[in-house]
Amino acid sequence: MKVVLITPPFYVPNETCALSIGHPLGISYIGGQLRRAGHEVTLIDSLVEGRIHDKKPEDLTGDQTDCIRVSRGVFARHPVGEGFPDGATIIGLSFDEIEQRLREIKPDVVGISVIFTSVFRPGAEIAKIAKRIDPNIVTVMGGTHVTVSPDTTLAEESIDYIITGEGELTMEQLLVDIEEGKDPSHIPGVGFKNPEGKKVHTANVLNWELDDLAMPALDLLKMEDYFDTMAEGRAGKMYTTRGCPFNCSFCSVPFTSERRFRVHSLERIVEEAKIWTDHYNAEVLIFEDDNINTATKRFRAMLNEFLDNGIHARLDGRNLRCDLLDADTLELMKKAGFRHVFITPESGSQRVMDEIITKKMSVDDSRAAVERILDAGLTVGTAFVIGFPGEKRSEIQETVDYAYELKALGVTSFWFSIATPMPGTALYETATEMGLIDGIDLDNFAYNVATYDTEEFTAQELMEWHNHLMADLNGWDSASGDKPSVMGKPSEIDIRAMAS
Repeated sequence: MKVVLITPPFYVPNETCALSIGHPLGISYIGGQLRRAGHEVTLIDSLVEGRIHDKKPEDLTGDQTDCIRVSRGVFARHPVGEGFPDGATIIGLSFDEIEQRLREIKPDVVGISVIFTSVFRPGAEIAKIAKRIDPNIVTVMGGTHVTVSPDTTLAEESIDYIITGEGELTMEQLLVDIEEGKDPSHIPGVGFKNPEGKKVHTANVLNWELDDLAMPALDLLKMEDYFDTMAEGRAGKMYTTRGCPFNCSFCSVPFTSERRFRVHSLERIVEEAKIWTDHYNAEVLIFEDDNINTATKRFRAMLNEFLDNGIHARLDGRNLRCDLLDADTLELMKKAGFRHVFITPESGSQRVMDEIITKKMSVDDSRAAVERILDAGLTVGTAFVIGFPGEKRSEIQETVDYAYELKALGVTSFWFSIATPMPGTALYETATEMGLIDGIDLDNFAYNVATYDTEEFTAQELMEWHNHLMADLNGWDSASGDKPSVMGKPSEIDIRAMAS
């Protein structure tokens, strides 16, 4: 069958957006699996394929409405019309351009990857476009949003099937049944509407034999556009594990991975790494694992394999459990190619850590980890979250103070997120029970935009604190003044678009 796998353009319902450039690993892995099964596969990354090649970020004046700087590139920005909020835009390919691509390819199946809730609306629009081109095109939607919100997704008339959980094997099996005209209700992780209009959805099953899955179809991506525009430069991304055994309240991974930690063999990891370094000349390898160092012994063995196999690349891992980073592991990480370590203290309040985030880690653990990382000769970046239901204003102040304390120790970069209640998270359930939210407005949803007021703080205050902290702690030009005091009335602070 002729299959198009597509990631939607980035949806911006308002003036604030936070996005970066990176390889769409989801459709890459599924594409590799389907190609191995004999299907003709095309990958479309709507964000990156909307790159404007003849414009440079330094040439932008800030007055443009038809394009935007993202990382080291310039990408088209398009208004969206009927059915979307006034002023909403998409970044990347326009819907007209996507329609033209689909008309040229004439696919039998269009698979739409909706990893983030924020891109569901353009994803649903792509399904409508496919059906408008040819009602016989089979539309399939998968991704994290679909996994946590299957009924909402199936309510879209233009979506024929959904896939929940990991999609490689499920998509492969679904295409077999579609070709043979069989009822796919026996396939784990498949959802659809039967002839009577009833929603049918089977529970997904985790893939345990990860090495049996095909290599990602990286050759189907416009690779040089990623290398030219990613903040990390000539970087490749890969998974060495899947899942996380922990249970942070704001994260959907405990739901989607069932808190199961699964691993690729070291041989498979080295093979995939060499594709990046030997074939694509990648200078950086970024591990996108949910929690790469959960098993310290295995993590150390992987680093030694990189050294033994002469993989010479700077290594970067986004999700490292800092309390498991002992001095010996950090020394090995530096030897293997790590230069920067990114950790997630989350909060400066131990009560918030224990009772709200439910992350089994102490504030002191993060401070000690920062000192160990710096002692090992590595730089360190940190991430925090503020604005939880039940969080006190004074506890947000603790987090602010803690961030500045870590900056004084030598932390070089900071990321502050606003607690976003997502379906599939304990945070979503808490916010709903407290009456702070009533579902999600998919037309106006965006990450890092405060969505509720509490007795302790308002959404506007959270936005002001967030933007001030991001600017001041990271030394942006717009930074001004000392650290904010959240105990009093915040000053007026200009909202800064994260991608500009």
